[in-house]
Amino acid sequence: MTYAAVTKPAARRDRAARLRTRLLVIRHGRAWCNDEDVVAGVDECRGLTELGHLQARAVAQRLAAEHDDIAAVFSSPIKRAAQTATHIAWALGIGVESNLPAPDYGGAVNQPWRIVLGRHNPPLALTPDVPLALGAESWTTWVRRVGLHIDQLTEQHRGQTLVLVTHREAVIAMAQHFSQAPPTLAHVTLDVANTAITEWEQRPLVSPWSRWALVRHNDARHIEAVNDPRAEPWTAFPQFDPPTAG
Repeated sequence: MTYAAVTKPAARRDRAARLRTRLLVIRHGRAWCNDEDVVAGVDECRGLTELGHLQARAVAQRLAAEHDDIAAVFSSPIKRAAQTATHIAWALGIGVESNLPAPDYGGAVNQPWRIVLGRHNPPLALTPDVPLALGAESWTTWVRRVGLHIDQLTEQHRGQTLVLVTHREAVIAMAQHFSQAPPTLAHVTLDVANTAITEWEQRPLVSPWSRWALVRHNDARHIEAVNDPRAEPWTAFPQFDPPTAG
């Protein structure tokens, strides 16, 4: 066996690895609007609860311990996502770009979710083209908007590992976009815990084609100690006290 025969496959593997784009998609930590079960957009969100800050710190510590290749942190501008992203960026020693799509709740803001959803018959899950409220966007429009933004972002950061701090609605929308599934919640939805990690990797197929692989979904192992004091704490990264965003 020649030297060239040994090195060429390894070189191809290294080149393929460099072409892979990885997205670490994080739902925000527990927020006041979650506790109160009210709709809160950019102007109404009060940010994270104390538990939410602990959850954000835990995922920040985990990402810093597990990844040394994260190139950038992106966030929704809504306060609960921005504060979560601040914890993560602080642990990684990089900044945050708050330009991810944020849900447009229109006239539903500051109202209880049970009342907003209760107005719809049939339920919104069966009517993806119907907006949540006056001035809001429909689920179909939301999935299209998220997909367009993610396509542009991954094209600009090809071959890099990115952290995206966002909302449950965006995690589901990305899954529908990448799988080219119909933009509806009538058949399938996804559980997304606070600060859970969903990881997508764009892998080369046959030039110039590539496809997305779902590596993991709703991975919230890092908050076991936060939610259950009997569990072993996540101590892989030193403690820190980041500033509060927003």
